[in-house]
Amino acid sequence: MVTFFFKVNKSFLKYVNHPITVPRRYEDVLEKDILNDLKLANTDITIISPTGKKLGGLIYAGKAGYGKYHQIRVSGQYPSDHFGHLKIGDVLSIIINKDHNNVVVHIVTLDSIKIHLNSQA
Repeated sequence: MVTFFFKVNKSFLKYVNHPITVPRRYEDVLEKDILNDLKLANTDITIISPTGKKLGGLIYAGKAGYGKYHQIRVSGQYPSDHFGHLKIGDVLSIIINKDHNNVVVHIVTLDSIKIHLNSQA
């Protein structure tokens, strides 16, 4: 499992696929434990949006001047319906795990985590 925080930025809001770049420090775990060493292959995934909706997506694998990188991208119609309420600076928790042979990415707002924790108190 890979877990990290992502701060909503201009490119996340601007692009219809709402790209989230996986921090470089998680590349090895992502490739070995989740993507099964598909270092530069795009992988179809299921994304659970902050609204709880299941969306199609992919983990895009690319190379830039600094080396390889992976980016989570939403696919399908109208993904902004599930991310349009977010603003620059909002912080999301990104959880990438493997469920049998499927890669699942949960995108959770910190507000929903706080609500969940408060309801258990």
